[in-house]
Amino acid sequence: MKERIILFVVGLLSVLSLSAQGTASVPFAYPSVPDSITDVQARYDYFVSHFWDRVDLKRSFSSKEKMAMAFADYVSPMRFASADTVYASINRFVDRLAKQPRDLLYIAELAETNFYCDTAHVPSDELYVAFLRPILSNKKLDKSLAARHAMHLGQLEHSIVGKPLGSLRFTSRDGQVIRFVPRKGQALIIYFNDPDCDDCHLARIRLQANVRLQELIESGQLAVVALTPDEPTDTWKARVASYPEQWLVGADPDLDMYLDLRAGIPSFYLIGEDGNVAAKHLTADTLLNILSRI
Repeated sequence: MKERIILFVVGLLSVLSLSAQGTASVPFAYPSVPDSITDVQARYDYFVSHFWDRVDLKRSFSSKEKMAMAFADYVSPMRFASADTVYASINRFVDRLAKQPRDLLYIAELAETNFYCDTAHVPSDELYVAFLRPILSNKKLDKSLAARHAMHLGQLEHSIVGKPLGSLRFTSRDGQVIRFVPRKGQALIIYFNDPDCDDCHLARIRLQANVRLQELIESGQLAVVALTPDEPTDTWKARVASYPEQWLVGADPDLDMYLDLRAGIPSFYLIGEDGNVAAKHLTADTLLNILSRI
């Protein structure tokens, strides 16, 4: 709670500072929040909503460096603004760039930098997707240049925390092609692994030895799906034969096309009883800690 309060105050000071700055230190005149707006939430909303009001977006991309700076200042307060305001502001901004496909592509790159990459200062799958959807739907955009972002969108739309996981497709260890949908009322662990990976082997041994995990599986409260992002070769089938019989084990080389596997392997997704992604990119330590509290 203390960290959240500190983050909130820092964000507020940032907005108040930015709104008071002149054009000498920022790319253009940022919105000045009226003194009559005293509610903190409303001040964030005003700043985000009116950020681009006085900007000529046809000329502002002449300096990519300044646009990158402005974009970072635009998205930083989004953590504290109301969701409706944020999404409405994003849609208006992207809509104003509808006839500027090259600039839209640059905004997609800035969104990736600010929300998605390892060094993102506002890590947020939801905000990244909020930019990508309208950008990628633009008919003037060169889809070949936006292929990476389209892949990101495909991954994230199936694996945003708090949203439904949807169906999985893979080949099971007995050779059946499976389309798996999480069962409502039953939690699910998805274990991303490779049987040739030493760290994956250690993670699997720890899971198999966990008494609480076994109790939850036997009671029907929890299921485990172990997936390898690779071809279901005969060698793979032989190596996963020792995985627990109660686990559903599969492989699909295209897993990373529709699931967010940025964390690599081994890693875990936790799906709630409602079928929504409760957490992702978990380590074995974190997962076992969660299980110990259930």
